[in-house]
Amino acid sequence: MPDIGGKEFIDSRNPIIPVNFTADGTPAGFPLALTDIEEEWRDEFSRQDLDGDGVITLEESQETAFRGAIAQSNSPLNYGSPRQIRLGVEVRF
Repeated sequence: MPDIGGKEFIDSRNPIIPVNFTADGTPAGFPLALTDIEEEWRDEFSRQDLDGDGVITLEESQETAFRGAIAQSNSPLNYGSPRQIRLGVEVRF
């Protein structure tokens, strides 16, 4: 995953899970147990639990934010696999 400019890495260093997704009385910050997230959003946020222990740590959240930023960007500096375009032409006489 190229990150030539470093913008994606820098932006992913301070992830925040908004309080409107957490249960009442849950302290802000990390680590955050999946049981502290509202039931309707638990499946979405469980993707940040990379090791599957039921707790989202700061490092896991940073990693998923970085991966998301890389996937979302369409950087001209991304020298990944080339895109393929197919063109078919038929000429009849």
